[in-house]
Amino acid sequence: VSDFECPTCGRAHKVVEPIVEKHLKNVDYYRVDLPLFEMHKWALDAAMGAHAIQRVAPKKYWDYVNFVYSNQDSIEKMSFDTVLKNFSEDNDISWPAIEKLYKAPADRTALVDQVSRLIDLGINSPPTYIINGQIMGYGPEGKFTVAAVKKALGEK
Repeated sequence: VSDFECPTCGRAHKVVEPIVEKHLKNVDYYRVDLPLFEMHKWALDAAMGAHAIQRVAPKKYWDYVNFVYSNQDSIEKMSFDTVLKNFSEDNDISWPAIEKLYKAPADRTALVDQVSRLIDLGINSPPTYIINGQIMGYGPEGKFTVAAVKKALGEK
C-alpha cells in the first residue's frame, strides 16, 4: 500500500521491488494506492494516472510506477496533468484514452472510497506491506519489513 508522493514510499519501492521482482513467478504481488491527498497535492492525480495506465496499457504500469517514484522531486515542480501526458506520449500510450479515465469522476470516487476502506481496515500510513497476512509498516529504514519480505521469499 503506497502513496506516489510519499518520499518513504519512494525509498521503499527502490529497495523492495528488486527483491520481489526476482520471485514474481512464485508469489502474488499487488500494489494498492493509498494517496494521502489531504497532505500530498499530486498523490491522488498520480494514483488516478496509475489506474488509467493499468487499464489502457497494462504492460506499461510498472514503468509508470518506477518513473513516478524515480522523479518525485521534479514532478513536484509541474502540473501532474503535464507529467502524465508527457509519460503517455513518451511511451506511445494514447493520451486521449488515458485522459478520459484520469479525469473520470466515477473513477476518482472509487479511488477515494478505496482510501476510506483501507483506513477503516487500519491501514492508514504508507508504505504498508501485507506479507502472508501480516500487516507491517515500513518504518524509517525498512529493515524489519525488508527482512520479512526476504524471509517470505526464501532469501536470507
